[in-house]
Order: sequence, then C-alpha cells, then structure tokens
Amino acid sequence: MKKGLDNHERCSKCGHRNCKCKRNKCKDCRHYSCICKNKECSKCGQSNCQCKKHKCPVCRHRDCRCKVEQNVKVNVKIASSATGATGATGATGATGATGDTGAIGATGDTGATGATGDTGATGATGATGDTGATGATGATGEIGPTGATGATGDTGATGPTGATGTTGATGATGATGPTGATGTTGATGATGATGATGATGTTGATGATGATGATGPTGTTGATGTVSSASGYVYHTGAQTVLAGGNVTFNSTGPLTGGVAFIAPSTITVANGGEYRVLYEIEPQFAVGNTEAAYAIVLNGVVQPSTIYGQVGIPNQNFNLVGSAILIIPNGATLNLRNVGSTSDNLLTTADGVTIINASFSLFRLS
Repeated sequence: MKKGLDNHERCSKCGHRNCKCKRNKCKDCRHYSCICKNKECSKCGQSNCQCKKHKCPVCRHRDCRCKVEQNVKVNVKIASSATGATGATGATGATGATGDTGAIGATGDTGATGATGDTGATGATGATGDTGATGATGATGEIGPTGATGATGDTGATGPTGATGTTGATGATGATGPTGATGTTGATGATGATGATGATGTTGATGATGATGATGPTGTTGATGTVSSASGYVYHTGAQTVLAGGNVTFNSTGPLTGGVAFIAPSTITVANGGEYRVLYEIEPQFAVGNTEAAYAIVLNGVVQPSTIYGQVGIPNQNFNLVGSAILIIPNGATLNLRNVGSTSDNLLTTADGVTIINASFSLFRLS
C-alpha cells in the first residue's frame, strides 16, 4: 500500500487496503513489477537466472576474482603443511634361495689324554643265565617180564568200504553154443537193376526158299503212327573232383519226360528205347601235371566208342569239353557220363565272379 493512503483506500497495485507490495519487490531490480524475468542472464543464458545462487561468499560477485588468491593460499598451506604419518610396514618378502654350503674346515689336533678316573662302584648282580642243555639219556634198563594178557576189548566199528578194485581181465570166450533153429524166411528183396544186354547170337543158316504163295488182297492203309517224345537234362554246380574211371555226378535236373528219369547221384534211366541224340559238356580245370582230359557215355555199363571226346590244354587255362552222338538205346537202359582218362579232374566252379554249370548231360528221342 502506498504511503499516505488511509485504511479505507485500496492499493492500485495489489487491490488490498493493507498493501503488501513492498514485500514483493524484486531483489535484483528493486521494482514491484519486475522485468528481470524477461532478460536473459549474460552468465547462464536463462531468463529465470539462477546464477545469483552461485555468488562468491567472499567477494559477492558472480564472476569471482578470489580464485587467484585462494590458489596462492592453498599453495602456501600445502608447502608448510606437517609431514604425514608413517605408512604401515609392507608385507615381508619371500625368503631368498639358500646359499651353497661352505667348504669343510681342516681337522684340529688331537687333545691330550685326560687323567684316569676313580674306579666306579661295583655294579648290581646280573640276571640268572639260561638253563643248560639237557644231558644225554641214560642207557635203557632191562625188559621186565611180560604182563598178563588183558581182557579182549569190544569189537571196533566197521571201517568204511575200500575203493573198488580195477576190473579183471576179460575171460576167455566160451565154447560156441549149438546152432539155433532156422528162422522164418525174410521178405523178398527188391528186384536188382537190369543187367547188361547179352551179345547177339550168331545168325542161323538160311532155310530153303519156299514156294511163292498167291498174292493176297491189299489191306487198308493204317493210320499214320506217331513217335512218342522223350527227353531229359541233368547238370552239376559247385566243387567236384572226378576220379579216373569214375562217373560224373549231378545235383540238379531240368525237364525229364517220356520215361527218362534220374537216379542220384549219376545215373540216367530210359524206359522207352529208340534212337536218341545225346550231348554232354565238361569244364575240367587244367593244372601243372594234369593238362589232358577224356570222357565218354556209358550205356548199360559199356563205354560207347562214338561218344569218347578229349581235350589237351595248358596249365592254369580251362577249356569246355563237348561230346555228342546218336545212340540206339534199348528199353530200360541206364546211362552214365564217365572219366575214361588216366588222371583225376577238378571241375571249374566259377567264371567272371559267378557260379557256373561245370557238367551237364542231355538226350532227345529222335525215333
């Protein structure tokens, strides 16, 4: 409130009768309506300057000049300050390595012998010694008279049975007993294989020609006949050694028709005779000392000359031995493939990494 106003007049500044504007004067510009807030501080660059809070307490200036004097004073104080307390003793360092042992000094002279001392007091009596060894046994006295026989004691328990003794030698064979009664006749055995055909007998003398008979009437033409087919095929794989004079064995069969059959291990049978074409193949394995081979077909136990074939080779090389012929085979005949040479033959088992057929036999009926 302005000076000179009464209590009923209001202040034109704050609108109160009891004016308090004087308390709100700016501390920097000393005006009621402060314009400092619109001015930027040259120190901090802010409109609402806070630099006044950083006035030096000594010179009361924001841009304090005391720092030079303060630095001088601080330097003087530091120079004249008292010596600080002695720091704590540092930790003891590690013990150094032990030095080398010095050389041994020379031996001193032997001292003079001292005077003999007084005789000591008698010692205590020693412990009793060990007992001496036992003296030798005296001579045996004479034998006294035999005493009366004592009563017989009880029989002792039976001892365990002794081990069994070794078996005695076998006794001599007893005399042959009388012949027993004749047993009943056994069943008739199976019929044996057909024997080989005997040789053809000599032709008898031709008889006299008889008179020509009258020509009979021509008969009707019969139906055209047919030849029944017959064939067979057998073969072998795997290792086989064919001995000289031995038959080749077979372990597998192909078609068997028209009365042709196989009897293991080496025989082919023909039920229906006729004219047959036969064919065989062998794979002999030649080696040093065995470079030749010869084979043939055997009909009813007889080697057929028309079927003998051979091969001459060189060591470590193999050749395919092939034989063929046309044979007249009778009914019920047997056939074999035989090694007719003088050496045994090992048959080749593989070629080019695969198992091969090393022996085969086939036949076909022609008529």
